[in-house]
Amino acid sequence: MAVVQGFDSRYWDGTVPANFAYRFFAGKLTQGENFFNHLAPLQFDRARELSLPRLGWLFHKAGADVAGSVRGYKLFYQALEVEGPPVVDVEDTSVNPSAAYAASVWVTVQEVEQKIGRAVVIYAAAWHWNRYLKQFFPAGHPIYQRDLWESDPPPPTPEPGYFGPPVITQILLDWTAPGFGGDKIDVDETTTEWLAANMKPPVVLPPTTAKIPIEVIVPTGRVGVTVREV
Repeated sequence: MAVVQGFDSRYWDGTVPANFAYRFFAGKLTQGENFFNHLAPLQFDRARELSLPRLGWLFHKAGADVAGSVRGYKLFYQALEVEGPPVVDVEDTSVNPSAAYAASVWVTVQEVEQKIGRAVVIYAAAWHWNRYLKQFFPAGHPIYQRDLWESDPPPPTPEPGYFGPPVITQILLDWTAPGFGGDKIDVDETTTEWLAANMKPPVVLPPTTAKIPIEVIVPTGRVGVTVREV
């Protein structure tokens, strides 16, 4: 399989070096229900001009209104005509490990898939997943059917939870790349096969009703989400 590199950034201003060689771009679209990346339209338009397939992520915030978060994300995702599957970024360290936090992650993943109609890619690092979430997502939980974007730069760390090998791997973090106007980028690797299979046709998983095997009420601001034992 041929490995290719891409980059992700919240801050990219659209400039690229003369010897630009990256083959895909990923940018932050939204965070919770109240934050929208004001640079996203510029970034995604510029990436399209450069013929870069694009991914856009929702940063999951514990305690945010799930419905509002997904509504805002869907608006950006569809308006910018993002080619790649939806991405949920799971690395909120503002909360303690808890069943409520894990439940809100799972509910958000399902809500995104329902609204957009494509399987979610989970963006997570081993240090976060194994500390905050693994104990609440046992082996065999359907969240592990999703593709993993593994966000630990070298040296490698164990894969988060019970995911299979990552489809995207972050290899360099917060790099001030020459020719990028001083904006920091992260460098990622994937394969041409994964890009070809996932950047245009929809990848749809069958609906699932599996829940975390405990009952909690997820605080989400305006609404509460109940997750019951199955």
